[in-house]
Amino acid sequence: MKQNVLHPAVWRAHQLPSVVGTTLSSGFSQLDAELPGRGWPVGTLIELIPQHTCGTAELSLLQPCLQALTPATLIVLLTPPHPPCLQAWYHHGLAQHRLLWLNSDTAADAYWAALQVLRHHQHAFLCYWPAHPLSYAQLRQLHVLARQTQNVLFLMPPASAGQRPSPAPLRVRYRPQVPAHHPNSWGLAVHLLKGAGLLTQHELYLPLWQAPPASHTANQPRVITPTHEPLPVPFAAAPLQKH
Repeated sequence: MKQNVLHPAVWRAHQLPSVVGTTLSSGFSQLDAELPGRGWPVGTLIELIPQHTCGTAELSLLQPCLQALTPATLIVLLTPPHPPCLQAWYHHGLAQHRLLWLNSDTAADAYWAALQVLRHHQHAFLCYWPAHPLSYAQLRQLHVLARQTQNVLFLMPPASAGQRPSPAPLRVRYRPQVPAHHPNSWGLAVHLLKGAGLLTQHELYLPLWQAPPASHTANQPRVITPTHEPLPVPFAAAPLQKH
């Protein structure tokens, strides 16, 4: 019986795609081993879906990848749930002039801004937190625009988006977790919901923080000296204006 041949950009649920595009390492070897192409795909829509509340650890998950970007890459934070901590960015070696923080009064303006970033940049790293789940048509438009560039596009929708269909080739659910065997540390439990090929059916634990070892003089209070001077805030959130 002759088997139908699929287009290289199309795959069945049980197959790996025959063509894998450019990817960026996530910085976590166990996660890279499960991601198609062994990293975050470039030029595609990636959904990071929280199990409960958005804005708890998405940027911590993306931090190793952000640190590995070329210095010319613009990092765009579009309507994040919390203001970015510039001192934390400075501490991790990310120059403040590479960060563009955009707020919006309406969901329509925020979506418009996301389209403009994708249309007018070729090598941007866009993180977009929509206040409400986007429609299938809106998600598809973002994905189509991303495929025409080398932009990295992460969408952080509300938790309810996980129950909706999406054209995103890669969907990842995550939740903060404190491991029972290591209560002085915390990380993320990550579950790959959708992607090309066979994906693991169990959660991956990615360690993000661990308490420093206790001093041998346990009764003596520790004095923590900051390694950097406070960083002045050179700008406020940029309002979006249509022209």
